[in-house]
Amino acid sequence: MVSGSRAGCVNKSGYLIVTIDSKSYRLARIIWILLFGFIPAGFFVDHINGNKTDNRLCNLRLATNKQNQENRPAPKNTTSGYRGVCWHKTAQKWMARVCHHGKRETIGFFDTAESAYEAYKARVQQIYTHADRIP
Repeated sequence: MVSGSRAGCVNKSGYLIVTIDSKSYRLARIIWILLFGFIPAGFFVDHINGNKTDNRLCNLRLATNKQNQENRPAPKNTTSGYRGVCWHKTAQKWMARVCHHGKRETIGFFDTAESAYEAYKARVQQIYTHADRIP
């Protein structure tokens, strides 16, 4: 390793990792532990902006698994291109729904994916605590 160079590499999941004594660690976790001493049981180090390689302290926070899931992006295979919005074949409309505390809530049916997403965003802002990446 060259002095002053960046440590680690990007793993299959897109996180920067560092290997210490033949064991790999996510760099965000190392940073958090060095600065704050520990990560409480049941908590994760969340990247606020969703960039898994952005390990600036201002982009890291502790989150429960639920909070961490609230801050995830839309799946790559979504039919609408939006998180929480899918095509409902029977209704022939776009459906907006959200999952909260393990229960699915149908928000409504809409003529456009965009209007369904607007309804999704409004509902998420009411119930989620970590919905930073909802534009």
